[in-house]
Amino acid sequence: MAPPSAKCRIYSCDFKIQFGTTAGKDQHRSSENLFLPSKRGECFGTIFAEIIKSVGLQVPDDPFRYSSRVCDKCARKVRNLGHIYGEVKSSLEVQNNN
Repeated sequence: MAPPSAKCRIYSCDFKIQFGTTAGKDQHRSSENLFLPSKRGECFGTIFAEIIKSVGLQVPDDPFRYSSRVCDKCARKVRNLGHIYGEVKSSLEVQNNN
């Protein structure tokens, strides 16, 4: 059985992609660490676990049970979640103040 770090925490896709039947043709999906600041330009310094926590969800940091990484697709979804949640929250706060 593969260790938790071999799969995306959210989507459970494998980070290692095999092409063909010969050795040496393995590639890896891009991923982001949930607990470390991102090094990507569009979200430099963003910590994805903090985005998830900001919407009220818990992100256990247990490397023996859960992967600390997410694939790029899931990282984009987490960024969008934080952005949309922030917009909805601020819109509702403005409406409640009126």
